[in-house]
Amino acid sequence: MDNKLFIIVFILITSASCKKDNSPANPVKLPTANFSVISDILNNVITIGTYDQYQLINNSSNANLYSWNFGNDSTSNNETPILSYPKSGNYLLTLTVQNAIGQKSTVTKNVKVLDRVVKQVIITGLAQLINYPLSQTAQSFKNSKVWVELKLTTNNTVYPFPTDSQVVNTSFNAPIIYQSALVLNFDSTKVPYTINVNSKIILDYPSVRLWNFNPQFANKNFGYGLELYAQNTNGTYLLSSSYEGFYQSQSGLGVQVKKADIKNNIFIIGYGNVEVICDYE
Repeated sequence: MDNKLFIIVFILITSASCKKDNSPANPVKLPTANFSVISDILNNVITIGTYDQYQLINNSSNANLYSWNFGNDSTSNNETPILSYPKSGNYLLTLTVQNAIGQKSTVTKNVKVLDRVVKQVIITGLAQLINYPLSQTAQSFKNSKVWVELKLTTNNTVYPFPTDSQVVNTSFNAPIIYQSALVLNFDSTKVPYTINVNSKIILDYPSVRLWNFNPQFANKNFGYGLELYAQNTNGTYLLSSSYEGFYQSQSGLGVQVKKADIKNNIFIIGYGNVEVICDYE
């Protein structure tokens, strides 16, 4: 077979092959957009808290391009992006998929994003006074006035470390966003004491886990301070503080999430002998 004949035969075979691939017997399948998420689905709505992170599960078929629109000016072309919203509200989450020849399919689902709103503060007991420089037991504060303070540091603001002479009576001069009513004549045998929060305080979820230590005692960006105070005839005492790295408290590192159950509408953070109870709203 000479070269010219070989080229002609090759072209004919290639052409026949292409026609076969695009023939009605071998159509390109239409894409189908579909996705799910491992979270609470309430009344066919994806319900999450602000800053929660959930992996989206892409159940689409016959697609090779993916376009997500989260309904808040945020988009993604990843096949399986993370679902997360910084602000509460109702959003439309849309997935558009496309196959190799440009055919598209779209699916949209509703997302409800809720804040964590502080409702109650609970005092479960009195921890031993932090070890700077005086040591007291809970018995020493029987019949004392007891209260809780919730502080929140301002981003990029420096809060000097209190001196040893101050630390019994004070903490960092961070803004107090909530100070509870006084529990008068505190009796450790009658705990827990539950204090209702009447003002609306939306918990800043990222700040719950924010904690940054500066060894030079000029500190900033360490999030929430959950603190327990008592006052008796001898003075006012800081019994425990979630800024524990600066006070040598024994209760653990910072405020901790104790419960996050959006289905049953409860979110709890705590430190030492204090818990903060929130609703999702």
